[in-house]
Amino acid sequence: GDVYKRQYQRRVRGRLSTFDIASHHRHLLFPRDMANTPGTEYQEERAFPQIESVPTFHPTDAEFRDPFKYITSIYEQSSRFGICVIVPPDRWQPKFSVPETMTFSPATQSIARLCSRIVQPEEFLTALTIHNLNHGLPIPKKVTVGEIPIDLDLLHKQSRLRGGKARLQARHNGWASVARALGLRAEDACGVEEVYETYLDHYSRRLQLVDPPTHVDGRSSKTKCLECSAEHHPGSMLWCTGCERPCHPFCTLHPPSEDGERDSEWFCSACIQWSTKSHFPIKESRCLYSCKTFEEVARNRKANYFRKPASEVRICEVERAYWRELESKTGSELEVEYGNDLDTAQHGSGFPSKQDCSKHEYGQAWYFDQLIRRPENLLRGFSDLISGITNPWLYVAQFFSTFCWHNEDCHSLSINYMHAGDSKIWYTVPASNADKFGAVMRRNFPELFEAYPNALFQLCTMISPDVLHKQGVEVYTGIQKPGTFVVTFPKAYHAGFSTGYNCAEAVNFALPEWLPYAQACKEMYRGTHRISPFCVDQVILDEAGSKTRSRHCKPFLEQSLRDLIEHELEHRERVKQLGVQELPLKLLPGRRTLEDGSHTLHHCSICRQDLFVSFITCKRANCRPRKVCLRHVFQQCDCEMSAKQLYCRNSVEDLKALLVQLQEEEEEDDGEDWEMGTMGEAVSYTHLTLPTKRIV
Repeated sequence: GDVYKRQYQRRVRGRLSTFDIASHHRHLLFPRDMANTPGTEYQEERAFPQIESVPTFHPTDAEFRDPFKYITSIYEQSSRFGICVIVPPDRWQPKFSVPETMTFSPATQSIARLCSRIVQPEEFLTALTIHNLNHGLPIPKKVTVGEIPIDLDLLHKQSRLRGGKARLQARHNGWASVARALGLRAEDACGVEEVYETYLDHYSRRLQLVDPPTHVDGRSSKTKCLECSAEHHPGSMLWCTGCERPCHPFCTLHPPSEDGERDSEWFCSACIQWSTKSHFPIKESRCLYSCKTFEEVARNRKANYFRKPASEVRICEVERAYWRELESKTGSELEVEYGNDLDTAQHGSGFPSKQDCSKHEYGQAWYFDQLIRRPENLLRGFSDLISGITNPWLYVAQFFSTFCWHNEDCHSLSINYMHAGDSKIWYTVPASNADKFGAVMRRNFPELFEAYPNALFQLCTMISPDVLHKQGVEVYTGIQKPGTFVVTFPKAYHAGFSTGYNCAEAVNFALPEWLPYAQACKEMYRGTHRISPFCVDQVILDEAGSKTRSRHCKPFLEQSLRDLIEHELEHRERVKQLGVQELPLKLLPGRRTLEDGSHTLHHCSICRQDLFVSFITCKRANCRPRKVCLRHVFQQCDCEMSAKQLYCRNSVEDLKALLVQLQEEEEEDDGEDWEMGTMGEAVSYTHLTLPTKRIV
């Protein structure tokens, strides 16, 4: 018994909570139980033996009764890894309840291209050579202009960046700009054009490309900024060389270098992204499947790939084959299908519905439709309104179906349950190494991040955990088997793939420990002009006014509310000193809409952040109605400050009073019952007003 106890302790690096050893002693005594622990088989023979495993927890029957209390109890040791695996007690076996009539159309993933969204030069040249040979256009070993070798891959990219052949010919000095980009003189423009027409034109026309960004003829002073749609603002507007559309310098994610010339070439985000658009490895499938037919197809494909029955393929074999395909130098053509992001509101949940459960059914608090409504979840006020955040999604996968590196929206927590099928392999980078992870990704995929500065938000790229490990990033791995949960923690990056057919379900939630990460994420979204799927400030104010909040939430909430008040006080004083008039935000009784019927949950026209607490608008009749946050009052319009108005949902005094009320709450038992009697029911709050439904 002591031998297995020490083995178990070493596997989770000695970071078990005090109750783990005592309450799970039966799991430590019997080798059979150890063999069934997720990750044990995986540890025997692995593709990356140097990568440590995440902790696996086995709650007792009593501990499993309350999901939030249990997750909170393992938070400290689990968050160090980024994710953890939770194996429910044997008696908890929920019925797989996805309707037999449910159908879906999966996405098709090109596995080899997941390792980089940008086609590498050697891949492009290989495809170009084959295409031209098939059409009687052989390419010599060296293509030159004036005895200077020409990089055909670079010529192709630079011509596409400027809108293609037609726009280059229509624009004065169009080919001269391409020649300069290739390191040639402007006088070599004719030679560059001739090379393009000889070796690239036919191939470029054969590519199935989307239309380039709309071209604008002339530079009218009334042209709107392509990012924020505001009228021309005094000062230096940036004009895109590719589509000749203007953009405010503070709106673009691709600003020119500070030491660049004012009249030098600049390209907008749309043109840069269009120049690489054809290389995206994920596309929609035209096939329609039920779960049963998809399972049959998935198992047949797996058996054909490995040349033996799907049930005989080991996890380590699948992992080695996956990374071999992903990092293939010969350009693997393998494609797999993945039914991801299937909204349970439309397709149905894999858990039994509340109507199908008895009132005291064991473990029903872990069913996601009930879990998201529990009072410990800070996102409960948004339930069933935000698809993929508080409304669960289903994931139906086959072997090699991939979820690329990402962390959750607003750095919230998530929980994933596998209903049926084969295992998933997870990789994770904890929050402590998130910034280092981002730096490694930018270093390994420079072209990707040049075209897509927000690529880490897009779930579009895979990188080997071995590469991360060798470049100093702390990375871990784990196995999720059917009937087990995986919990991801704030800001932790995670990725993985399925070893065969499976069906899983996931949803986001938030614990009080999430609040500091949420505040930092909000500022990060502001800097990258990313719209948040839900309003963090609204969560803070709703929770501060809640009468059923747990004591555990108070210290985290108090600090978040204090930070919000300091931010509002600083920026309100600044704009009022400029002459902006402050007005109360008039709401309809019992609703969160303005008296004119418009929704209050607007976004700043500059940084795209929610304007839940305050915003600025202009009262001039001839000025375009445009709302901004308090930080961007100068970029709103050309009108004088006296014409601008500051609207506030709460006065600073009201916010301070809310903070004082929170600080003075008595330290007494708040009536929480961690057993299933009272806490097992979903709780509704009359004081919480649900936000307008958001499109994510």
